[in-house]
Amino acid sequence: MISTNIRKGSVSLKAVTNILLKRPAVVVALFALGIYLSTLTAEYYWDGLAFAGQIERVAKGDHEINSLFHRNHLIYNSIGYIFYVIPHWLGLSVRALTVLQIISALSCALGVTVFFQMARRISGNLYIASVGSALLAVSTCWWKSATDADAYSLSVVLVLICLNAVLRETPRWYVAGAALAGAMLVHELASLSYPAAITAVFLSNRIENRLGFAIKLSLLALGVTVAAYYTCAALLFNLSSPLDVIKWAASNPYGVSFSNPIKQLPAFPKYQLDLIFGHSPRAFRRFGGTPELLFAILGIAAAFISLAIFNQRANIRDVFKSLWPARSEGSDAWRRAAAVVLIWVIPYVLFLLTWEPYLLHYRVYYLPPLALLFVLALMNYHRQTGRSPSGAAALAVLALSFCNLAFFIGPHVRSSSNPLLTAAKEANGKWNEHTVIYTIDNSPIDGAFRYFNPQTEWRGATPKAIIRLDDEIQRIDAEGGSVWLNDRAAKSIRPDWLAGRAHGDVINVELGDTTYSFVQLLPV
Repeated sequence: MISTNIRKGSVSLKAVTNILLKRPAVVVALFALGIYLSTLTAEYYWDGLAFAGQIERVAKGDHEINSLFHRNHLIYNSIGYIFYVIPHWLGLSVRALTVLQIISALSCALGVTVFFQMARRISGNLYIASVGSALLAVSTCWWKSATDADAYSLSVVLVLICLNAVLRETPRWYVAGAALAGAMLVHELASLSYPAAITAVFLSNRIENRLGFAIKLSLLALGVTVAAYYTCAALLFNLSSPLDVIKWAASNPYGVSFSNPIKQLPAFPKYQLDLIFGHSPRAFRRFGGTPELLFAILGIAAAFISLAIFNQRANIRDVFKSLWPARSEGSDAWRRAAAVVLIWVIPYVLFLLTWEPYLLHYRVYYLPPLALLFVLALMNYHRQTGRSPSGAAALAVLALSFCNLAFFIGPHVRSSSNPLLTAAKEANGKWNEHTVIYTIDNSPIDGAFRYFNPQTEWRGATPKAIIRLDDEIQRIDAEGGSVWLNDRAAKSIRPDWLAGRAHGDVINVELGDTTYSFVQLLPV
């Protein structure tokens, strides 16, 4: 009986191994997912905290359902809400922030897999596709997006599915159109990938009626998106005029204005380096430990070995010569792919020179085409030189993964790397279920404190509320609670009034050169 079980176990293990060998995309997906789930960040993007808070408040009945539908990322929070309530229906206790991070990890792992399929189809080489996919998977911007809570990870994966549906052996307009619509509904920035999708259609040699394909793709993507926006605007926000719906959809509620692109040009090279390499020696020094030191050593060693192999097997002249293909079989396909890549990148680069150019998260949209450009260059290098892979490119990507883990990803896994998170959790010792915090301009700092202290009550510091504040302080103190003001609310109150009451505790949060405060008010 025992030997039979062992044989059965061996057979099933062999079957699993065969499946993985025959389906390398599955291996890529599982490997990427394992990396992302094991390195979930504690350096949260402030939008992610806001999304998680909204989801939990709607689930508790504290907010209306329409708060889940934000004009710039229409359906993202509703997706997060569904995946939040399902485990709670099953009796599991999990917070929305963790759910959103898991969605990001799953999305980016799927995105790496789709990219792998695309790269393998274009290059016709398993090694080149694997190295290119690994470059995407471990690049700073992608890795950060995969471990954080934000709408961009799911949106960019749907963009990849759209492009893959156009570039595959049997292009499918309905898959491409539906995926593009989904990407734009998850976040509006996905609309900038539309030119790349249409370019891929008209440059394809697998689509007979290119114009008809492009029209059907466009109508499906546009029709679904417009219908979804109009339905939400009409049913949830009482906007029925088409012009009002357009203004609502195109507006930004945070008052962000466009930047001068000329002023952003000096920082442009650094922003592009940030996409790939997480160079944060400060995070490494302050929050890194023995694992990060080991990863740094391994990364530097792998980089030197890669350079040594490259120096022995190749030369820089061959690399530059191979950046553009000579006339040969397959060069037309290379040029078509390169054109799609450029049309994919350019709209994002131009737009993000003017719209919050300092944010890393937005640039995840044009990281896949940059990784695809690397695939094209590597493919052309081996084709023109006739040299077999030496492993130098794979070692270089491995070095990048270790260095990013050491200098950026690893330190930020620790909660101590986030002073806002540390301060918000420490407030648990001072705030209880009877604590009331009055705020003006609910900032990301307020959002973090509110999320990690869900037992507290948050109120707007309106003039009417301030008039009743003395009575409220007395009542809440008698119940065993306390009253606090955020720094914006404290600055809005007359200094002489505040001086007679703000004799309680103070919570300070230092973020860069700015200090944010919460001040406790005591009964007179």
